[in-house]
Amino acid sequence: MRIRAFFAMFLLLGLTPLAASAEKIIFGFYPSHNREQLTILATEFCNYLSAETGHEVEPLVSIDYETLVESITKDELQFAWMSPLSFVRAEKKGNARVLLKSVRGTNPFYWGAIVVRKDRSVDSVHDLEGKKMGWTYPSSTAGYIFTKAGLEVAGIDSDRFFSENLFLGGYDELVKAVLDGTVDGGACFANNTKGTRGAWTQYLPESDRDKLTPIFYTKAIPGDTITGSKKYIAANPKVSSSVVRALLEMGDGEAGRKILGDLYQVDYLVDAEKEDYESVREAAEIFPNRN
Repeated sequence: MRIRAFFAMFLLLGLTPLAASAEKIIFGFYPSHNREQLTILATEFCNYLSAETGHEVEPLVSIDYETLVESITKDELQFAWMSPLSFVRAEKKGNARVLLKSVRGTNPFYWGAIVVRKDRSVDSVHDLEGKKMGWTYPSSTAGYIFTKAGLEVAGIDSDRFFSENLFLGGYDELVKAVLDGTVDGGACFANNTKGTRGAWTQYLPESDRDKLTPIFYTKAIPGDTITGSKKYIAANPKVSSSVVRALLEMGDGEAGRKILGDLYQVDYLVDAEKEDYESVREAAEIFPNRN
């Protein structure tokens, strides 16, 4: 079994878990789409994890990305699914340790993308000049910061280039807004650069998926994280290692893989290091004041 080295270190030192703090694990989730639906999926995930570890695991779906960062910083969560940008910001505040990263297909990374309707005369991002642009949240990695930074590298100042910049919420709302013409283009995630798998294929009905197409990709983004509270890990190494072990093995079986796929379109999880997220830190530095 793959158990992370720092957990092994805690066990060798003979540190004893704090029974009271280990009674219930609060697991946070980032708000990628409809909160009600996400809560149902998060509950299934936590029930699975409870059964595998023997510890009670309770979901907490955050109202936005920044609240999730603050929650783990204040040690109100023990573990959380966090976007790359949220992890980087939580790490900077001092109580976040990246444990695992998501793999979709065979890629431990994904891309930011701009999607448009296929039936519009938009062949490249330059055709969107003076048009309405949709984003998800100001603290979203693919839905804002990384894609905005990618445009900046391409010489496009999105604040001036587009006639309007609208924040629409989850990826489900973003792709619907592109589909119905509320915005002309929208920033979302893509799981490959072939145009076959991304937010538009996940959140639109099958009959509408082919109506959108990506016209711009960012450079690769390291996968979404499982992040842990440093304080909790130090106090509860045995519980923490059992959680990580269960998560690493979750993609091995059909039931676990389905839960991961339904939740965040993830196939399985692998070990992660903080160095994997250097490109995200660089993108965040371009727009340091966004919340």
